[in-house]
Amino acid sequence: MSEINRDRNKIQEHIKHSRSSKNQILELAGLEDLITYISTAINGNFNVVKQIEIISSGKIQNISLSKKSKEHLHDSIVEIEQIRDQASLSSDIIDRISNTYNNILNNQTNTTMKILTVYTIVLSIPTIVSGFYGMNMKLPVADKWWSWFFSLAITAIMILMILWDLHRRNSL
Repeated sequence: MSEINRDRNKIQEHIKHSRSSKNQILELAGLEDLITYISTAINGNFNVVKQIEIISSGKIQNISLSKKSKEHLHDSIVEIEQIRDQASLSSDIIDRISNTYNNILNNQTNTTMKILTVYTIVLSIPTIVSGFYGMNMKLPVADKWWSWFFSLAITAIMILMILWDLHRRNSL
């Protein structure tokens, strides 16, 4: 249990100071599996020791144990209960760390998607403006020497307006 707690603390500290990695997630999954196996084993041992206690008390069969053996049996029950509680606590903490990882990864994904959406919107504007000026139809100022600069100015103004609106809405 102390080794599991040490590994859990190491992963927890790493979460606080850096970005999560695939290795840390796999380590956390390994700890979850390990604590599940340990909890199952502890519960099995607890049931066996409790059955021995019931049998030694004479309720089912009459098996006599010495006073020292009964004390050892009682001490074993207390220790197993403590280990079971500690395993349950460790399992809860590992679940919370796992949920924290999930939240961090979801936030990182949401931020990435937001940035990619803004880039897509901003980069589509030059395509739209140049598409209008690439058509075979009469457009204003298309035959002037400064028409290319005019289309660049329209594009820049539209991009700035979109960025300003996104910033105003706290979408950036």
